[in-house]
Amino acid sequence: MTISTSWTVLIGTKGSFTDFSNRTMGLSVTQTLQRGALGTGIASFMLRNNDGELTPRGGGTYDDIDWFSQLVRIKATVTDGTSSETVPVFTGTIDKFDLKDDGTTSTVTINCLDFMAVSGRAPAADVVAYYGTSTLSASGAFSTMYAGSPGGNVPGVDLALFGGTDSVLITGALNTPTIQQYYIPLGSVTVGEVVNNSILPVGICHVWATDLRFSGEPDAIHDPDYLVYFSDSDMNRTSSSTSDKRAPITFEFVENPTGTELPRNTIRTGYNFKEMRNYATFEGTFSGATKQEVSSSSSVEKYGQSAVGFRAAATYTDAQSLEAATRWANRFDDVTYSADRITLRASTVTGQCDDAAYESFADLLDIRSGLWNVATVEYTPTGSATALTDATVIYGRTINATPLDTTITCELVPAANYQAFQLDSDILGVLDQNRLG
Repeated sequence: MTISTSWTVLIGTKGSFTDFSNRTMGLSVTQTLQRGALGTGIASFMLRNNDGELTPRGGGTYDDIDWFSQLVRIKATVTDGTSSETVPVFTGTIDKFDLKDDGTTSTVTINCLDFMAVSGRAPAADVVAYYGTSTLSASGAFSTMYAGSPGGNVPGVDLALFGGTDSVLITGALNTPTIQQYYIPLGSVTVGEVVNNSILPVGICHVWATDLRFSGEPDAIHDPDYLVYFSDSDMNRTSSSTSDKRAPITFEFVENPTGTELPRNTIRTGYNFKEMRNYATFEGTFSGATKQEVSSSSSVEKYGQSAVGFRAAATYTDAQSLEAATRWANRFDDVTYSADRITLRASTVTGQCDDAAYESFADLLDIRSGLWNVATVEYTPTGSATALTDATVIYGRTINATPLDTTITCELVPAANYQAFQLDSDILGVLDQNRLG
């Protein structure tokens, strides 16, 4: 048996999805995390339209679809010939419908945004609102922006239903949240601005859209669930939940894969100097708040000052602002040379991997597990007789699929900067390399 991969493109609403896979000439998906901000996801695919079925007002089957109210689901199925797994790769809404027709050939290119990009455009409120009379986690403060607060100071967001009846944002915690009080500044801005500029920077949280599920579908609670994965300030995945891919997975990319290991076709290495930060300022908006500054002096002496600052942080006290500034200034204050990009092709997986690797490949394509997991990358530099292994974290990916092959490009960051010390771990438990906090 050999590992094979197939793709499904669905467009529609609850109970009425149309499979456009046979029309799909190719697709591309790009998803990227951001430090202390919502990750982003976009997708694009081209559909055959020589029969005119997709042409608006053309009299075809799909000529009157309101494309911009539809949900797009892109899924991958990976099989070893005996067992298979179908995973969500991208879920979002249509942002552009582009018809090309030269009288001989007709195609439609559809561009999509992940579902959180659209919901973040909603207005937050018209007045500065306070929410912090009780302690909650960063994910709780984040969820409050979308669900609203019990007292009504935070209005919440009317999320699209896509044919459902009760849309709710679900934040899937990847680790144990930090509990503290929050003062959330609003005032004539969008929910996305408050989330990205005020709430998520406090913990250096990593958050991204994963899937949207309707009542009656596996694991669905509401109708629909907007499922978002949320990593709090301790950085590492520590969840024990395996059914929804929240538990940690370590991907192994090697030159000659065996067992569950995966290959890599190309590798790029480099210094992460552009991502280095060694000076941070945080200031809350509560009464009496003062700016808190933290500098990593040894880093500043070597590289000069590279600053990040937040003037409307959702902190509740100056001490909390100081903790947030300390995290930013000390976590990213060094420069590391490491693998920062790898590519692999589905055809290489088919040709080189054992059948046991089919699930590893499915996990890599799965938006729930294919980001923010540790990946070890083995490579032998030119002129060296010894292979190196870099510990990294998958921070972004671009997937390009055609009927002939699928190529996955993974953007990587050093695990030492983006994960915390983990006792008894060969990868994250290395003294003088991994950070204690």
